[in-house]
Amino acid sequence: MTLEPERLATDWINRQIQRYEEEGFGHLAIIEKATGNFVGMSGIIPRQVDEKKEFEIAYSLKQEYWGKGFASEISSNLKQFGLANNISKRFVSIIDKGNTASIQVAKKNGMTILYETVYLGMDVYVYGFDSN
Repeated sequence: MTLEPERLATDWINRQIQRYEEEGFGHLAIIEKATGNFVGMSGIIPRQVDEKKEFEIAYSLKQEYWGKGFASEISSNLKQFGLANNISKRFVSIIDKGNTASIQVAKKNGMTILYETVYLGMDVYVYGFDSN
């Protein structure tokens, strides 16, 4: 059974509201300063990965913004924000094993492979940074 787009959107928005109520943070819109255009979304997202609570530096960009430095800038700023606001001392990025662009972003952000796992049915690398 496929849900209607309006229902999917409502459910997604409600999940974000719940994250903000429970954790105080979640997804944010990415807006290009020069144009005001919507680029995508990003945030520090609490995740359960292999029964461990992780804080993911997550982003999703519209395809026309790929390869333009947005992901690297966003990832770096989220890591700095998370550390400065004591959200965690450890941050991860959960990356599909075939997503070489996101792997490069994680490496540029000072992350290394912590482990491999299956997450939401995908074979992934969990890249991470731990300031401890």
